[in-house]
Amino acid sequence: MPDSFTDMLRAAPRSERRRLLEQAAAAEIREILQMAPDEPVPPTESVFSLGLGSLGVVDLKERLEARFGCVIDADVLFSHPTLANLMDHLTQGQLRDLFPGDSEPDPSTPDASTTALVDDFLKTLYQR
Repeated sequence: MPDSFTDMLRAAPRSERRRLLEQAAAAEIREILQMAPDEPVPPTESVFSLGLGSLGVVDLKERLEARFGCVIDADVLFSHPTLANLMDHLTQGQLRDLFPGDSEPDPSTPDASTTALVDDFLKTLYQR
């Protein structure tokens, strides 16, 4: 029996790993945002527009690090604010050894509008 989430991913077929990773991250997001367990987390919607704030980012960072067994810079959550973007980052970054062949960037990576949204959010956050 796998001891950790990453052990479980290693044991899973490669074709299922991203789905499992996304489900685990979505569960953590739902928990922090107090969403119903069966409520979907839209993969291309910013977690900030769903209600995640700066304290939630810290909580999410800590939960994902504990669950996935890797260090995640809080800046990553600001620069990859959607579930899809975060999955791309993790599968091509910290967890890339579990996702061989997934090195091509997803077309849903942050564009100028996403970057502007993050910049505006950070400006607002630091003006308080």
